[in-house]
Amino acid sequence: KEMNINYFITNMLINESKKLLVLGTSDHDMPGSVITLNIYPSLQSSYDYTPIHTGPITAMCLSHDGNVLYTGDQYGCLCISEFDNNQSYSVDKTSTIINNKPENLLLLEFND
Repeated sequence: KEMNINYFITNMLINESKKLLVLGTSDHDMPGSVITLNIYPSLQSSYDYTPIHTGPITAMCLSHDGNVLYTGDQYGCLCISEFDNNQSYSVDKTSTIINNKPENLLLLEFND
């Protein structure tokens, strides 16, 4: 199935336990966002769009049980969010973006 979602996608993974395709966006003029699409019984044409980072998402992974999504952006900001029991994605309410700065997030600086 082919579909146009009009966002620059840099990360993609499948959450098998929730039956979701999870995408991370990297549009430089927009916040880094998570897009989720239902893949059961087949890929659906509608999707959920959730902005969670001030910068483009550069990394993401799931917990072993598929209930937690970890995303990182180009500024070294890490966001931890959960999938709710209704098989959909929801951002922890404490991980919101206020005044273009993430609130209650762990900021990491990586040195070589």
